[in-house]
Amino acid sequence: MPDGYDKDRDGYDNNSRGRIFENGTYEHFRDRENGYVQGSEKYRAAGVKIKFDKVKQVGDKVRSIEENSGQMKGPKDEKQLEVVYELIRTGRIDHYTLRTVERELISERCQELIDKIRRDFPEKSTHLVIDRETAREIWAKGQQKEVSKRLGQQLELDKVREKAREGKAQALQNARDKQAGLAKAREVREKFRNMQKFREGVIRGRVEAPQRVQAERAQRAREQTERAKSREAPQAERDRTVREAAEKAVREFQARLAAGPTPAGKALEKTAPERETPEAARARVAREAAERVAREFPFPVPEKPRERETIEIGERSTPELADAATVEREAADQAQKQAREAAREQDAARNAAYERLQEQGRLTEVQRLHWLGQGTDPRGAVREPPGHAPPVQGHGRDGQGQGRERGQSRDR
Repeated sequence: MPDGYDKDRDGYDNNSRGRIFENGTYEHFRDRENGYVQGSEKYRAAGVKIKFDKVKQVGDKVRSIEENSGQMKGPKDEKQLEVVYELIRTGRIDHYTLRTVERELISERCQELIDKIRRDFPEKSTHLVIDRETAREIWAKGQQKEVSKRLGQQLELDKVREKAREGKAQALQNARDKQAGLAKAREVREKFRNMQKFREGVIRGRVEAPQRVQAERAQRAREQTERAKSREAPQAERDRTVREAAEKAVREFQARLAAGPTPAGKALEKTAPERETPEAARARVAREAAERVAREFPFPVPEKPRERETIEIGERSTPELADAATVEREAADQAQKQAREAAREQDAARNAAYERLQEQGRLTEVQRLHWLGQGTDPRGAVREPPGHAPPVQGHGRDGQGQGRERGQSRDR
């Protein structure tokens, strides 16, 4: 009938039962303190290899312990006992201890082999039968050790996991530190490279600065020259045009003066009362030249006094017309005198202006030609009314000339 020992062992397989019972015997019989350890070496005899549960090495002698918490039956246990017998007989095992539990089944063949070992080698073999209460205590100790071992393993696993987590965290931190170090190294390298570039730029700037300044100055000089040329070109063209016009007018004026009065055969197509004297022709030529120069090169002149138009007279003058002509001639002489004075003042002002321009270096070639080629402003000459000719002085006794006599004769 099952008892407490059987109930304690229910639910475990044979390997677990043997392991728990073996761990309990370590605590109960103090095998570890006595020098026994778990056997690992295999012994061979009669063509079979076996391994003991616990082994103790004392010099060249081997002491072994075999423990069975349950039944002993079957070929495996039989072979085990047969090999033990041969090992003891040959001296390879100095002492053999067998531990079994009370009332656990042992087959006849196994019992015969046990008795044979005990009978043939009484001093080298021991069969210890453990009562069931003691076996239950051993089982409890083995179970407690199993739990402790499991907890230890769990704790060890927890420690391993914790260490693994710590290692992983440390590795991650190391990777981050490495990345930060690399980033800092890149930053330092970049700063050093920028500093080198700046230093090279400073050196290059010191070398190239004078050349660049000279190039910029040359560029500005070229631009200023081009702007000056662009400004001077129209002015030079205007000066040339005015100079050519002035020279042409002067040449025409000089040609007309050199030609003298117009021959009788080539007189202007005018009526008899419109014939002009050489003096009037010269005045007219001078006036036309002055007007032409004034149109081409305008120069401010003071306004001339308005000349009174004289009454034109012809060869058929009556005494009343002669008297009127005398009065008008006197008025014309007075106006001419005033015009000459205004012309002299104008010449003086113009000469002073030209002298100031010449001293300042601003006198152009056209102004110089105008200054040298014309003593007085031609527009200041006395204008004769169109078609009027100065009277011709005759040899009559009354001093009135042939015109008066002719008029009187015509009147008669």
